[in-house]
Amino acid sequence: MAKRISIFLIALLLVGTVSYLFYLNPDSIAVHYSRANTWEAPLAVVIITVFFLGAAFVGLIGVYLSTKRSLHDWLERRKYRRQRAHEKLLLEGRSDLAVKNFDSAREKFRKVTNEDDKNTLGWLLLADATEEARGVNEALKILDRARRSNASNLELLFRAADINEKLGNVTAAYDNLNLVLQVQPDNIPALRKLIQFSEKLGRFDEGIEFCNSLLRFLPHEEREQYQSKLAALEVEAAGKKHGSDPAALRKELDGVLRRHRDFAPAFGELAKLEKKENNLSAAAKLWARAFQHSNNTEFLDQLSLMWLEVDNPDQAIASVKNAVNSRKGGSTRGRLYLAHLYLSLEMLEEANTELNSISAGEMLPEQKLFKSFLNAKLNNRKGEVENAYTLLSDLIESSGLLPDYVGCIDRRAVNGQKKIIWRGRRTPRLEAPPPRLSTP
Repeated sequence: MAKRISIFLIALLLVGTVSYLFYLNPDSIAVHYSRANTWEAPLAVVIITVFFLGAAFVGLIGVYLSTKRSLHDWLERRKYRRQRAHEKLLLEGRSDLAVKNFDSAREKFRKVTNEDDKNTLGWLLLADATEEARGVNEALKILDRARRSNASNLELLFRAADINEKLGNVTAAYDNLNLVLQVQPDNIPALRKLIQFSEKLGRFDEGIEFCNSLLRFLPHEEREQYQSKLAALEVEAAGKKHGSDPAALRKELDGVLRRHRDFAPAFGELAKLEKKENNLSAAAKLWARAFQHSNNTEFLDQLSLMWLEVDNPDQAIASVKNAVNSRKGGSTRGRLYLAHLYLSLEMLEEANTELNSISAGEMLPEQKLFKSFLNAKLNNRKGEVENAYTLLSDLIESSGLLPDYVGCIDRRAVNGQKKIIWRGRRTPRLEAPPPRLSTP
């Protein structure tokens, strides 16, 4: 009843409005809708027609917007359902990967990537499954396909770089990480790997650029390591550019030392130049400085070999001894090298004195092992074979290279006689009993 009343009132309102318009606008007007055609009608009819045309236009716009919104909502619901389906497939595929069912995992991941070529996780998992099932070459092909639709995706670029590195394609890995820097110039992991690759490829100038970029982004406490790496790259670059021009190389190395004060490898390279020109005293001073700034006995080795090559062992010992003793803070490593040099030259008393002067509290575990080895070698040279054997036995047991049950043996002197006593277990622990033969 209320609905009928509402319809009646609306109709009555429309009739009243139209009648009122006709009453106020009795005259006719001509409406020109082209140069040759006109439409003559009462003004009230024109007004009513324009009104209804406007209402129809607004209604069409409303229908369009409503349809568009409905279509958008439908697409969003479809996208959501597809996304949930892909998540389920990825989860099932990961389960297959965990149990090493690689072919089933590949099928699930491939279905995801076929339906959504922008799904980076799907591509990465497909590459992982393919690598396990078919090898790294096939995995690389998968990543190449993925990058057609995700050219600048950092995850895909890093994964491609890793696989290329596994395959030994350092140049391709280098190119992959260069693309990472084009997308994200401050990517620290990419810069670190590019420095390594530049060194392997001999592109030292590019490595220097990467190192300088990395130093801008690294926190202060991590810069020292890459300052040394930068200096090493500059030394390598100088050697590559001016290897055949000693004067230019010396100038470049002096520049490295101005920028990176007391960088030991630069002193070492300068020493090699002096040795080539037969300036042995200058070379010896440079190698000594290299050792003093690095505590690296390789420079002592170069120093001693230089003098031994010209049959001057006294100068070799004097130079090494001076380099070791003049190092600020001392050098246990250098003193052990000096003792080893004495032994190599059959200077047993000097070697014994040097070894006895090194206290155990100054040494690292590996240095203690080396000292024990030198003592064993010294005893052997002196003819004290039993002492040498004991020292070597203790050295081997303390190195951790023997099976665990050997640690249960304890050698003690009982009533002046050596006996073997088992500690903790009476018999050695074996992984499995030896097999029995079926016939005697």
